[in-house]
Amino acid sequence: MMALALPLALTLAGTGRAHAQVVHGELVDSGTARPVSAALVEVLSDADSVIARAISDSAGRFSASTGSPGIYHLRVRHIGFRSLQTTARSLGAGEAVEWRVIVNALPTQLAAVEVEGATACPATGPLDQATSDVWSNAVSALLLAVVYREQPGMFVRVRITTRDVSASSGRALSRSEAVREEVASEVFRGPDPDSLARFGYIRTAADGTSYYAPDAAVLSSDSFARTHCFTLVPDRRHKHDGIGLSFTPTPGDSLAGVRGVLWLDRRTSELRSMEFTFTKLPENASSTVSLGGRIDFEHLASGMWLVRHWEFRMPLALARHRAMVNGTADSTAKYYYTVSVFREESVDLLAP
Repeated sequence: MMALALPLALTLAGTGRAHAQVVHGELVDSGTARPVSAALVEVLSDADSVIARAISDSAGRFSASTGSPGIYHLRVRHIGFRSLQTTARSLGAGEAVEWRVIVNALPTQLAAVEVEGATACPATGPLDQATSDVWSNAVSALLLAVVYREQPGMFVRVRITTRDVSASSGRALSRSEAVREEVASEVFRGPDPDSLARFGYIRTAADGTSYYAPDAAVLSSDSFARTHCFTLVPDRRHKHDGIGLSFTPTPGDSLAGVRGVLWLDRRTSELRSMEFTFTKLPENASSTVSLGGRIDFEHLASGMWLVRHWEFRMPLALARHRAMVNGTADSTAKYYYTVSVFREESVDLLAP
């Protein structure tokens, strides 16, 4: 586990203008009276929109700016615990409010969660408690990964590899690799979550077809939860140590979407990885290789999360075929398509 020094009350909020409305506070464990560090604190409007986010420091302190007066409440997320929401308070113009939050939620026991295979869709009803616990822990890690990458002035060293591969032979037709420094907020970034929910993950235009992968911000968004259904699944690779939360588009969604699994550690409630595939391809093409991607997450000693590895496979060329009759193409049959060449891109984080 890597070490990262957390600044005092890391904050993602407004611009810090003079006379801004500021929420200060501390998180305290009700059982031990000790400060709760590395927790994600979200400032929510009365419409439940996220206005600002902050991370509690080693003393349990946090600070966030709302940008405007209003009525706000807090949501606190911490790995291994159910999320907690406070009652609302009014914040006047130029006012600074001190908020002391007693964290008294019980730890989520993923080790005790039974995988029953029932599917739940947030768009049609609340998740059952077991699914909600797994989803809450996954979202906490995902949001902390977003906060980590959004730190101002944060640069990371990455290795970027691109390969074009023959789908039939598996032979690499071309390969490139580069190691460089990038602004952290621009690495592992996906498109706007609401845009994906509205237009899908594959879009064809006059100048070509674009393929999009979900990132941490997309996976943790309200629009993703609203447009997907979730099922607890066993992790057969890690047997008793892992548990999966599969996601599929809600029934009736005709867009090109994604399905996949978020994998968590039962013992620590930590998010390990996410893998996904596309629900359909252009021209309803078939593929002999899995097209989609994977994200591997890492939990830092500081409590923060980062994306350690990201990979993405997408079609690069389609082959057109017609059914064969007695060894010749049937001219009356409709064409069908297969993926002949795919592109594989990967990004490895070498140093934060």
